[in-house]
Amino acid sequence: MAGTLRLALPLVALVAAQPAQALELPIAGVYADAAGCAYLAGDTDQEVFLILRPDSVEQPEALCPIAEVDREGETITAIHAACHEGSDNWVASYLFAPAEGDGYVLTPFDTNTGRTLRPCD
Repeated sequence: MAGTLRLALPLVALVAAQPAQALELPIAGVYADAAGCAYLAGDTDQEVFLILRPDSVEQPEALCPIAEVDREGETITAIHAACHEGSDNWVASYLFAPAEGDGYVLTPFDTNTGRTLRPCD
């Protein structure tokens, strides 16, 4: 927990210093888990979902612009998104990896459970 907090504090400072425009991931289109695809199709009863766009991560609590991208050479390893909901601000950090086939796996830093995101049909 202390390591996560130490990481989050510099990111919050970075997020506060960022211009309004988000970073762009080199991905084409919108990717989501099954619940995210249902939400995008108009089913707003979804309580838990994850949607990845080139410039943001969307979850039920907020649309979070991407503020920082960690790289290992040319490979993106993690993304950090600046979330705002009302007066609350936080950083959502995810490990980022390609999925088999067409898609990506996002794993929140605070869990070992990755979520596979694919283009919605």
